[in-house]
Amino acid sequence: MGRDGHGHGIRRPRRWRGPLRALVSQLGIVAAAFVLTHILARRFGVPGPGTWAVLCALAVATWRLRRAGMRWDELGMRAPENWWIALAWVAALYAAAALAKILVIDPLAKVLGWPPINLSRFSKLPGNAAFLAGGLFLVWVQAAFGEELVFRGFLLTRLELLLGGELSATAMALVGQALLFGVGHWYLGPRGVTTAGITGLILGAVYLCDGRNLVPLIGAHGLADSLGLIAIYARIARVT
Repeated sequence: MGRDGHGHGIRRPRRWRGPLRALVSQLGIVAAAFVLTHILARRFGVPGPGTWAVLCALAVATWRLRRAGMRWDELGMRAPENWWIALAWVAALYAAAALAKILVIDPLAKVLGWPPINLSRFSKLPGNAAFLAGGLFLVWVQAAFGEELVFRGFLLTRLELLLGGELSATAMALVGQALLFGVGHWYLGPRGVTTAGITGLILGAVYLCDGRNLVPLIGAHGLADSLGLIAIYARIARVT
């Protein structure tokens, strides 16, 4: 019973293998694109290796999604049903990030003796209007738009499916993308990595709670980074 005439066990088709391979392929190729672009950009002295890595990962993710018959609007890149609610989420995200800094990051940094966030890459920004304009452009194109699509829209949802799609898988995917998002900001030092990780956790949680819409996340991300650049430009924030 359950065996063929030669005594071998019957192999039943496993329908999950195809989708699983597709998910692993999507994640692996996008991750490889990000890492290789970053390494090559640094190797050849290309300015802004992180920017190129994110944009390349976004392009490859778009390609892989299209190969799977999917579009970005299915992952949340669509107009909110209610723009007032979306704006409220932007304000809530900004406030949550500020509270996380005051209640978690600053006390932790004090206990562990972390130095301030390393902002040396912005040393040319104070008082430089041209540098500020270029920085604000990159903030919205690469950081707000690119990182939200790659980390929340693509990475979180692909990890969630790969881990099984259950509530526990969603929780692990939420934490996983936040950890990777934090590590991706290693150039800011330990305090910057922690800040980015907690921010990624907050953004991911709102993404899951707000009908998986990326627009409020893009708005909050762009707003926070823009204000940070303006503070450095106006010499309110100190560059270390």
